[in-house]
Amino acid sequence: MDGVYNLPKKHLNGRVFFSIPDLQLLTPEKYLDCIKLLKPLFKVSDFRDITPGFYINYIKDADVPNGGLRLNYYTANATETIKAIDNYANENSEKIVLFKRENADTNKPLEEYNDGNSEKELRFRNFLNVNTQIVLDVFENFEQPFRALVYYYRHFLLPNRISPELVFEPTFSKYSDVFRKLKNASLDTYYWKDLIYYHGENRVGLHFLVNMVAVDENYTYDPRFFEENWFL
Repeated sequence: MDGVYNLPKKHLNGRVFFSIPDLQLLTPEKYLDCIKLLKPLFKVSDFRDITPGFYINYIKDADVPNGGLRLNYYTANATETIKAIDNYANENSEKIVLFKRENADTNKPLEEYNDGNSEKELRFRNFLNVNTQIVLDVFENFEQPFRALVYYYRHFLLPNRISPELVFEPTFSKYSDVFRKLKNASLDTYYWKDLIYYHGENRVGLHFLVNMVAVDENYTYDPRFFEENWFL
């Protein structure tokens, strides 16, 4: 993965859920620990070479009442991606537990992979992938201040018509190699547009940034935020 908007059309989506062993509730704080425990997986060649994208989020709902880290993966070979994830989970079972699977269909022939055929959906998934890579970079050296910045933007600066680029660009440029690659390829404009964009089905770009860093959010967004003349 080189950090640009380049997911192949021929891929499948699957997801797995992680927590920490013997933990009754995966709180947002423990979810952040879970991210650190999972990061080495993304550098394993068996995963990286056949999984061109993924995104991470914190989830706690009726289906996952105790909370979990959900890893959505976009795979070019479901069998191999699943094998790499399972191997990593088994090798690190004392630290992290894979407790639920909603895997991609391993019976589907590679030539029939088609999750990226929809241009709108492919745009959304490219955004999710890039957003995840940027946050992972920033978290290396700027986790807590960045979480505070995201919270402040969502609840105070966005309603006051301040663009996300003005707020986040300095931090991304300083701490994220992925963002710098994006900018060098003149693709950062896609990211800023997608961050404040209604992708359909209640999928607001900014929500996935707020959720990934695990800060409080009212998921109801004022429709004016998505108007072309909203930002000053």
